[in-house]
Amino acid sequence: APPGDSAPPAASVPASPFRLPRQVVDGIRVSADPAPERGAVEHLTDPLASAYSGATWSKDARPILTVRLPRRERVWSIELRLPMAAHRNALPEKPPPPFETTVNDRTVRFVPELDLLPLHKGSVYPFMRLVARDLQIETDTLRFQAPLTRIRRVRVRSERPAPLRLVHFEARDIDGDGAIELVAATAERELLVLDAAGRTQWRYRFPAEITAVDVDREILVATREARLYCLDAAGRQCWSTSFLDVPELGGDCPTAYSIARMGNRIVTGNYARATFLEPDGRVLNATFAYGAFETGWLPDIGDVNGDGVRDALLYNVWGTCTLIDGKARRAMGYVSCPRGALRLLRALDPPEVRDPRVLVVSENGAAMVHAATRKTVWRQAIAPVACATWFAGKTAIAKNEGALLLLDDSGNAVAKHWMDGAPAAMVATAKELYVADDVAVRVFDARLRPTRTIPGGCTALAVGNDAVFGLTPAGAVLRLP
Repeated sequence: APPGDSAPPAASVPASPFRLPRQVVDGIRVSADPAPERGAVEHLTDPLASAYSGATWSKDARPILTVRLPRRERVWSIELRLPMAAHRNALPEKPPPPFETTVNDRTVRFVPELDLLPLHKGSVYPFMRLVARDLQIETDTLRFQAPLTRIRRVRVRSERPAPLRLVHFEARDIDGDGAIELVAATAERELLVLDAAGRTQWRYRFPAEITAVDVDREILVATREARLYCLDAAGRQCWSTSFLDVPELGGDCPTAYSIARMGNRIVTGNYARATFLEPDGRVLNATFAYGAFETGWLPDIGDVNGDGVRDALLYNVWGTCTLIDGKARRAMGYVSCPRGALRLLRALDPPEVRDPRVLVVSENGAAMVHAATRKTVWRQAIAPVACATWFAGKTAIAKNEGALLLLDDSGNAVAKHWMDGAPAAMVATAKELYVADDVAVRVFDARLRPTRTIPGGCTALAVGNDAVFGLTPAGAVLRLP
């Protein structure tokens, strides 16, 4: 909707440019003929069964699986999840070949795909699966020959779409033409670049789940396979780098969970490490950093130690910010801060200040700290925090239960408001604060007074050139008034 207009009616909401996930059919039952020699067919559908359990038949067996659905469904896909395909922190050299079989008198092709499960922090745990998609079989029973004699899970998806799940959403001019593009990374391994009207400019599918994105004229994407990719503004891959080969990472927990740029260099946050790379993706070194795998960068905070090169802070989920020496590429100490998933990390002083104040907001609270002296100015335990942003010189916080707060430089709440619903996203323009839940987007002024309500929920919000964009749970892109 153009500025000044009310939200568009539901009938005019644009179609989604995303490939939405499909809903898993719950309550399926599997039987096999013959019965497995080891394990049990019950493990194939039991959510309590471990990732290493399943069913195994003899090498020469040709088991026939019968999958009974709790109701008649229009089946979209069948997934056969297989045992671990290689050692931890290694990728399989030879995936299983595609397999054709008959499902309910139809010839169906299963193709191999790689799953990397987060079983231990940032380590790579490779599991293969065979997937048959776009089946369009309407039935309450599926019967087919299993392609392999070792199966870990059976999963069926219906044609009903599931809500869009996002890893990253940002409004940015990535090609320098003055127009805003929308960059969205999904939990379905895809990166999409859209124009301001929500039309797809290009999309790129990665081999594994996306763990972090950094957007500039080039887009950097980290994946769970412990790789870092660089794409240009047209969606072409410039290079990729594997962290599995970096000796300083010790072959353990190498996946990157945050990305930033320090001067002309790239930095990533790995498990208890900060990794430095050249602009062409070559790894310079990895250095120790306090904390764990869920990290967030605040680059170029200023020259804290006076060596002529700007330094950085690396946040981690256990509640520490490591001060990183930008010249020596090593840790200089850390400052304590609220722990939990990061909501906001922002420098409050210009880079010329030698001991800049830094605002840290996590799911468990908020704090203001000094980067150089590592002193805490104030700290507030205000869990659980759903989202946060910087608005009109203050810290805007939305709590899970619907409470909105504005905190001043001393950490005091200068404005409060209760809203209906659980906040999912929050952004700010120069004069207005937008807070989205699954029902509506609510807009507030600088004193947290409601100014208007835009019907229709959004799961993500982004601001570009003072325009506000939202993504609905169905994946439609809206320009919000």
